[in-house]
Amino acid sequence: MSRNTKRTCWLGLVILVAGCNAKPEEAKMPDEVETSAQALIAVIDLNVVAQEIGAQEKIDRSLTDKKAELANRVTDYETNFRGESSGQEDAIKRQAQLAQTQLLAHHAQLKQQLLAQIRPVAYLAAQERGMEIVLTAAQVYAAGPNVDITQDVVKRIQRMNQLGDEEKSVDLKESPVRVAELPSGGGDFQPQ
Repeated sequence: MSRNTKRTCWLGLVILVAGCNAKPEEAKMPDEVETSAQALIAVIDLNVVAQEIGAQEKIDRSLTDKKAELANRVTDYETNFRGESSGQEDAIKRQAQLAQTQLLAHHAQLKQQLLAQIRPVAYLAAQERGMEIVLTAAQVYAAGPNVDITQDVVKRIQRMNQLGDEEKSVDLKESPVRVAELPSGGGDFQPQ
């Protein structure tokens, strides 16, 4: 017998013996495993939430204002340094790059502010359904409609926006947020 055939036989024997020793009440059917795992994971589409609560419009407006401010700053720099030195073009390019970096940083700050506001609400909405993990729709390849909490979050945020400040803080303090911090990008909110 070849070496691979011997390994395959031993592996098959180990699986067979392990399967024979398992107690029927301990063995779970594949459907049960899928159902219990699926029930713990909620999915949210952050772009839809941002659009429906009006945050996307505010972010777009803020980015437009910041872009205009930075463009004016670069134009003023160009005007002040025209003809002063031979390295003016490089200095103007550096100012334009700095402005672009500042615009990206402003975008990241707006994104983080929105995520910080949505995160506890998303967790509470998921917890109401008995779910413990919240993933963004961009992180999930496929999911059924029963795990989507997007509209629950939108309704909850809209309801909170109608409440007074005291009522908002009480609502969020009732349940500790245990949503894992995920690396930025890869499914997070992306303004359009």
